[in-house]
Amino acid sequence: MDTDGSSDYALSPDDKIDPPAAPDPVGPPLEAVDGDRYYCGQLCPTKPSGGRRHGPLNPQSRENAKIARRKASLAEQHDPEKLRAFAKERVRQWLDNHMTVYLTWGYFRPIKCDATEIESNGPSLCFQNQFRLNLATDKYELVKVPSPPLGMVLMSVGLWRRRFNEYLEELLETSFWRFPEVCFRGDDCRVARDFLIPIFEYHEAATDSGRKLVHQSLKLVVLTHIMTHSLTLVESTKDNVYQRLQNPPHEQFSHHTCPRWLNKQIKFLLSTLHRDVLKSCLSLVQEKLRTSTRKPVWAALFTSMLVLAMTTETLEQTLRCKERTEKEEGTIRQEDTTADDAIRLMDERFGHLKNIFHQGYRSHLAKGFNPLRSREDRAFLEDEASRSLAVKANDIVNEHNAFLVARQVLPPPSTPSDPQTGRLVAQFLLGFSPPAKQHLHQPAVPSQQ
Repeated sequence: MDTDGSSDYALSPDDKIDPPAAPDPVGPPLEAVDGDRYYCGQLCPTKPSGGRRHGPLNPQSRENAKIARRKASLAEQHDPEKLRAFAKERVRQWLDNHMTVYLTWGYFRPIKCDATEIESNGPSLCFQNQFRLNLATDKYELVKVPSPPLGMVLMSVGLWRRRFNEYLEELLETSFWRFPEVCFRGDDCRVARDFLIPIFEYHEAATDSGRKLVHQSLKLVVLTHIMTHSLTLVESTKDNVYQRLQNPPHEQFSHHTCPRWLNKQIKFLLSTLHRDVLKSCLSLVQEKLRTSTRKPVWAALFTSMLVLAMTTETLEQTLRCKERTEKEEGTIRQEDTTADDAIRLMDERFGHLKNIFHQGYRSHLAKGFNPLRSREDRAFLEDEASRSLAVKANDIVNEHNAFLVARQVLPPPSTPSDPQTGRLVAQFLLGFSPPAKQHLHQPAVPSQQ
């Protein structure tokens, strides 16, 4: 995990770890830099929607609650003032050395970017801390790797947003099928991986009333994955980039080489798109929850709630990784727990939506509307795609019941290595089962060391 406001689930190059093979680029790379405008405006983080708050986030001060809201929306990591301060502190000057680099997030077409070499003020832009998933242990390990000191002198928010939205639409139209397999690796992600393809199949066959919400949800899955993972040099190009640098790092580039400053800039440019897709998804969910007695739209709401659970967990893990790296770099004190309030707030927000969903459909009651468990209730669904999704979802829940029961009782992540993927997903899915059935064959939950 890269912790400059994103996270890198890149695997370690250690021989005992099986890194995913980067797929061949499909079609031409995404080109998203024009060089005719310099972004100097303000990017104001949107405030969370109003609503009843269930107790204070932190009794210390209102300022802590404000910080928590910003961190929970990832606005704090992509604040323009922080970006400018970072550049002022660490960029000494731009060198007369321009090159085109190709970046990948592990899937689909590479991103083409016009970059310029930086003379850094100190060594910080020549290395990056990454949290890498060790598939042998299923834990994340902090690794310090060399980074090319590259960045963009000219940026255009509107251009990046427009072209990247087209990029996402093309991915959903042509190449989503392998996305879960390539990007959701490891035992922690098996439930999410198994659900994404049935959700996509429902998206392809759904009628208009449910398709828009599911479409935004799938876009949110992909965009959250990109935003929370490092953009790295395409492996076949990294040696050429190293040779073209006037002041290269002392070490040769290894696997998953990420230009730290360039990665921060691109994530900043994409942050408005991510925030708007999330806002659109939440608005559509809330709109349909207001009419949750409409049984036909159950499938679209069900898939979107699952996606919100998955992406919330990813963002929470990202905050923990960022906190750990800030401690390693001395940005914050070792005893600071800057992510606690934000993670608590994110859990509260999702829990509120989850409760509205289950109470609206009364899916937790024997006589409630529960297509996941009831064949009779499936007849009320909108179309055959919805009914098929309910059957497949029930099969997945039954297959992974022991995993879900164990995960639902885990606390929120307190370190980057804590097993947390599946926690919110489990809490949502097990809400469709009577409490007595949730605890059948419950395995012992491993103690947290």
